[in-house]
Parts: sequence; structure tokens; C-alpha cells
Amino acid sequence: MKIYKFIKTDHPIKSYKSMDDQTPKSIPEKLKNLFLLGSPVLISSIGIFISLTPSATIRTGGIITVIILTIVAIIAIIYYNNEENKTEAHYKKLEYDYQSLIEIMAHMDNQTKTSAFTVAAFSKLSEDWSSTIHSFAKNVQNSGWVSDKAWNKEKIIDSICVHCRDMIQQYCGEKDNSKISVNVVTLTTDEKGEQYVQMTSHSSPMSMRPRACKKKERLKDSLYYYAKLIRYQFSDLDIAINNEEILQRFEKVSRTTDLSKYTQYIAVPLYCKGEHMLGVLQIVTKHDYIIENNKITLEKFVNENVIPYSNLVILVEKIYNGLYATPTTINKEV
Repeated sequence: MKIYKFIKTDHPIKSYKSMDDQTPKSIPEKLKNLFLLGSPVLISSIGIFISLTPSATIRTGGIITVIILTIVAIIAIIYYNNEENKTEAHYKKLEYDYQSLIEIMAHMDNQTKTSAFTVAAFSKLSEDWSSTIHSFAKNVQNSGWVSDKAWNKEKIIDSICVHCRDMIQQYCGEKDNSKISVNVVTLTTDEKGEQYVQMTSHSSPMSMRPRACKKKERLKDSLYYYAKLIRYQFSDLDIAINNEEILQRFEKVSRTTDLSKYTQYIAVPLYCKGEHMLGVLQIVTKHDYIIENNKITLEKFVNENVIPYSNLVILVEKIYNGLYATPTTINKEV
């Protein structure tokens, strides 16, 4: 049985060698080398002997011996060559398996760090929320009224978008806020039943936010792709893995719209109580910023790492509805 150990090489991938490579040759290995080297010499010697002997009987026996030795040598060469090919294939398989193991371990390590980042972010958010809710309760208790900005859900969801963006950058190992953004589009209905959409929260500062944040639009008139998703009441993840798929979805909303800069797109539906649609959480990357290279792994990433943030957005909405459901005076701030 061969024993393998890992050794370092100049290549980025570690490789391995058999312990046989660093120990004296085994007896079968010596016999193989002796046969492969000795058989041509023996055949040549017999040939020389045949050419010098006058006896026809001896020449006939020598020729037969040469033929037999030649056949045996050919069979041996083919056999040992096949064995070496099998050994090489086995080594390559071990190398591939080892590389796969390294990739799995690297992914697990990255996922662990990403999960730890998310836990820390959730801890920070929960502390901030606890303080806000405590202040909210104190105002109600002391004065009987509260500002409609006391639980500023748009600002709170802004912070969720920022944490989600930072989590993705942690996962990708590339921090560049100009290449990735996370936002939330909200669906609202007025007294007449008219539905509107607006990008109410974003991971970028106010000065760098897109025009979709500036005002709400009628859902039926909006040209943005998220409006189309909302109109169709989409319920599954919508993922565009590359710019080609983005071009199949997005429309130009103005003459200056440049769709070629977008690389990947993710839309997560936001539903409250299973039926009432709140809006969409969107992730957009630009300028060749890639989260995952194929749709299956990207979808897995979203389910494992992004969905918790979308659930937080829904929770913020539920807390807002719960805090303002009591019959207290609400002073609206502009």
C-alpha cells in the first residue's frame, strides 16, 4: 500500500508525491528496470552469437529464443506503460480531489466569516432598535403623543441596505461602494386605490442616489424593471447573472441611461403575511463586479446570506405598524 504525504511546490496549489519517490526502489521496481534494460542487451547478444555459430540447429534455437524474448519484451513494455498511465491518472485524480477540498474549505471559511459579519451587523441593529423603541415608549408614556419619525423606517432600512452591501463585499473580498448598491423599493396605495412605487431606501448617501429615490411613480406608468416585477406580483427570486440577461430585462428610462455598465442583478420580493406585497429588495452590481459566476451558486448565496436582510426589512415594517397601531396622537413631521 502506498503512503502519500503533502509537500509544498512553487505552484499556488499544493501537490503530493508518493513516499516511494523518496525511498529506495522496491524489489518489483528493480526487476522491472532490470528486465527493460537487460532484455534488449540479451537479444542483441543472442543475435551476435547466432551470426557467429556454424550450427544450423543452434541458429534455429537462437532465432526462436530471440522471437520469444522480443514478444515478452513488447508485452512487458505495454504492461508497464499501462500501469504508469494508471498511476499518473490516479495522481491526477488525487490532485483534483485535493484542489476540490481546498476550494470547499476556502468557501466554508469565507461563509463562516460572512455569517459572523451578519451576526455582528444584526447585533448592532438590534441595539439601535432597542434604544429607539425605548425612547418611543417613554414619549408616549410622558406626553401621550409621538412623532411619525420616531420610528423612521426609511432611515432604518437605509442602514439594513448598508449592512447588506458591506456583507456582500465581505463575501467577495472586494470593497468598492461605487460598484455595488442595495436598495428597497416600496409599494404604497392611496385612498383612491391608486398604487405607487418609490425607491425609499438605499445603501448610497443621499447625494449619490438614483432618480428613482426622488419621487414616487404610479405603478402602472413606471418603466423600471422593479415596477414590472411588482405588477406581476413576483414571488420568487429574480436573478440576472450577466449584462446580457440584464439587457433582456431592463428598459432605458431616459436618454442618458447606460445599461451596459450593469453586471449582475438580484431582486427579492418582500411580502407581509404571505399575501400583502411591501415591495422589492434589489442588489445591483456594476463594472464587472461579480458575486458568483453562475446562477445556481448565486441563488444559493442569496438564500443563505441576503434573505435574512430582506426578512429584517419586513420586520421593520411590522414594528412600524405595531408601534403606530395604538390610539395615540401622531404628529407628522415634514
